[in-house]
Amino acid sequence: MLVQRNRILRNGRDGPVFSAAFSPAGDLLATGDARGTVKIWDVASGQARAVSRGHPRAVWSVAFAPDGCLLASASLDGSVILWDTPDLKSRDIFRPDESPIWSVAFSPAGRILAAGTGAGVVKLYEGGSTQETAVLNGHNRDVYSLAFSPDGETLTTGGADMRTVLWDVATGRQQALLPGHLGGINAVAFSPDGERLATAGNDMSAQIWSTASRTLWASLKDHYGLVEDVAFNSDGSNLATAGQDSMVFLWEVESGRRLAKLAGHVDAVWAVAWSCDGRTLASASEDRTIVVWDFVPQRTGELEDEQVTLDPTLSRA
Repeated sequence: MLVQRNRILRNGRDGPVFSAAFSPAGDLLATGDARGTVKIWDVASGQARAVSRGHPRAVWSVAFAPDGCLLASASLDGSVILWDTPDLKSRDIFRPDESPIWSVAFSPAGRILAAGTGAGVVKLYEGGSTQETAVLNGHNRDVYSLAFSPDGETLTTGGADMRTVLWDVATGRQQALLPGHLGGINAVAFSPDGERLATAGNDMSAQIWSTASRTLWASLKDHYGLVEDVAFNSDGSNLATAGQDSMVFLWEVESGRRLAKLAGHVDAVWAVAWSCDGRTLASASEDRTIVVWDFVPQRTGELEDEQVTLDPTLSRA
């Protein structure tokens, strides 16, 4: 893939940006930041369409429901807020427990909302409501990340205890424990076909797993710092990783080969998110910016390890 253009969205006084998610249609980008602000950006114009300061502390996770009409945000203040989109009208707020909430995710059908807590507990709710349906106990420290498989049958969680746990959603039982990292697990993500699982760790590596055999497929170790996030593109052929070294790397999933180094930030990159068509990547950073990278496809045989450095003269919002 080749970078066609890039744009900078500036978060300004609201500080570092910790989370990002595209709407299912790909026209909107939701972000959460250090001041507890949730924003909806218009991707085409680069302008903030809606802003809400409903959380008094940092927002570490945002997630759209599959229909794009609802957004969940999770905060270190211990709350989850459900917002009607795109105007960010608060629909409901609840507190899973008294600890920080690090992560939220909707199931593919939107019927379940999962929340990962600082108490090491994962709680499941009826999607779009505050009705608790299950409690999963498998971590002994903060649950930093969670992701549903594309078929909705498996939930994967990653935590500060270095555990990556696979859960059966229907029964709430543990299916497997993946032992690969030597540090906390900051992010987990399934490929669109469900055949691969990616994890990001405090041991400066990202890992790709086979979900069928639950064995390590590839270990990606080019970051010079903690790896904070991982995201598959729409066809699962590429993986983006974000690190505290200020870099975003693109990898070929099948070979584990690095395809590109995106140097658009001057501080830690906390989150990466792909649009549903796989042509746009957003990276959110400690440097108070979100960079939106637009790509054009390139034949696999022509891919080279490309370095892209952001030109400060390019358009910025």
